[in-house]
Amino acid sequence: MLAPSRRPSRPRRTAAFAFIVVAASSSKAFAASPERSLGIGAPQAIGFDDAIERAISRYPSARAAEADVERARADFARARSQSMPALNGSLSHLGVDSVSLDGQATRIGLASNQAQLSLSVPLFDPRAWADWSEGKEKIEVADARLSNERRRVALAAGRAWTAVLAADHVLALHEEALRTAEAHRTFTVGRVSGGIGTELDVVRANKEVESVRGLVELATSDCVRAREILGVLTGVNGAVDVRADDTGEISADAKSSMSVGVASGARIDHRPDVVAARVAHESARNERKHSYTDYLPSMRLDADAFYQDEPTPILPVSGVGYIVKLTLSVPIYDGGLRPARSRARRADEAAASARLEEVTRSARAEARIDGDRLKHAELAWDDARKAATLARRTVDLTRQRYADGLGTDLDVIDALRESRNSDIAAAVAEQTVLVARLDWLAAEGVLPTLSRDAHGSRHESKGTY
Repeated sequence: MLAPSRRPSRPRRTAAFAFIVVAASSSKAFAASPERSLGIGAPQAIGFDDAIERAISRYPSARAAEADVERARADFARARSQSMPALNGSLSHLGVDSVSLDGQATRIGLASNQAQLSLSVPLFDPRAWADWSEGKEKIEVADARLSNERRRVALAAGRAWTAVLAADHVLALHEEALRTAEAHRTFTVGRVSGGIGTELDVVRANKEVESVRGLVELATSDCVRAREILGVLTGVNGAVDVRADDTGEISADAKSSMSVGVASGARIDHRPDVVAARVAHESARNERKHSYTDYLPSMRLDADAFYQDEPTPILPVSGVGYIVKLTLSVPIYDGGLRPARSRARRADEAAASARLEEVTRSARAEARIDGDRLKHAELAWDDARKAATLARRTVDLTRQRYADGLGTDLDVIDALRESRNSDIAAAVAEQTVLVARLDWLAAEGVLPTLSRDAHGSRHESKGTY
């Protein structure tokens, strides 16, 4: 116990105590409204799987990829139409009124009506058939790119969801630290009022409260930013919160029962980005193989059935009849167009092959890296939780020593700060585990998501994400 001669005077203790009561009241009001900086009203909360589903169905880049699939289907239908028969009908009227210039001014008039039905049938057109086949492959390429874009959006939404979860956790820890600092300040004021301690202890307690209040403000700002990013990805015009108890397949409490760190070639080969690169390479290779069709002849049958009431100079017959024409076209010289197309197709195939090699190699490396990262992240999270438990125990022991007069106020503040830092480190480690699990599932090609068709209805995708 301090000597009576060192105690602060009654007026100073009373003034200090009054200041503490006012400050504590404002802090309690601050802590009682954690949503005060997060907008009016609490934002809607969604689970992990729901966030991914919403992002896939609403994010603009995913919808643009769906539109690309529809365009590929339209191009395929247009290419196929070049190999199909075409039937057209027409009605025409021909009127002629002429005057001769031989001095006799002979006037000649003609009026003729004609109905015609035209049929055009491509009998042999290898280039059109190749375009038909390539159009079908381009649909597969667009589908694969759509799956890859959905995977990319799903990863972004998953990371944004875990960022909100971590931001909420850190904010809650800072708010809890603020309440703890206020309680310690109240206790310190009580000790000073009872003649134990000095004004320095009160100042330190006030400093700790104000420091933690600043951290709460920063954590609130980070939480708002994380929620807004999640809202953008999920197609919501505003902030979106998360349900902490709905972490889906990336639950940090579930240990890795699968072969983490051992890349599965079968799964990686079905990753959307690998599939997209492989399909694009196959399409480019087939286009290069079809280059020979540019040099082949084509044959077309044109048949016209007609009715004409009066002969005309163009068709000097009347009545009902038909005209049949068989045309054989042989390409002879085109100024170097066909060789240039062949070179371009070979270049496209080489580029697609290099891209496939790059994506496959990177995918296997990502699976190994993310598997190893997940294992170490889980171990680090265990250690961080143990450290946080020990730090909280240290706070309890330090408080007891301080209450018994064996420690100082500075010891308590240091213990509280270390405990807060340990709790935040555990929260960060938990988020690291969630992100590492998400990245590993994506790297292995087993991230579960829902695929949607162009109209937004759900169906099972051809492969797993």
